Amino acid sequence: MTFDEKGRVVSTAMTNVGVGPWPTYEASFKGRLEVALQRADANPYIQGWHSNGVRDRLNAFVKDGHPSQFEALKTANEKSIIYADFGKPPFLFQSEF
Repeated sequence: MTFDEKGRVVSTAMTNVGVGPWPTYEASFKGRLEVALQRADANPYIQGWHSNGVRDRLNAFVKDGHPSQFEALKTANEKSIIYADFGKPPFLFQSEF
């Protein structure tokens, strides 16, 4: 999220993904999955997944399989703040008192 010229909170691209915002949680998941697959495609060490059909199956999941994972969610079309930083906490604190 970021702020517009009037100080209102607005959606923006996710800094750790580089794309977004998305209109729904489902679109967010799909967008992040597509970026992860593009990054994996650029990795020279795992190119074997193209010849054995794994990448084709992943493409099929992105296109047809992943939407079914969101059908039962009551809030699938609502926007959410997604905090996906599993690194060091972004908080400043003093460990000694």
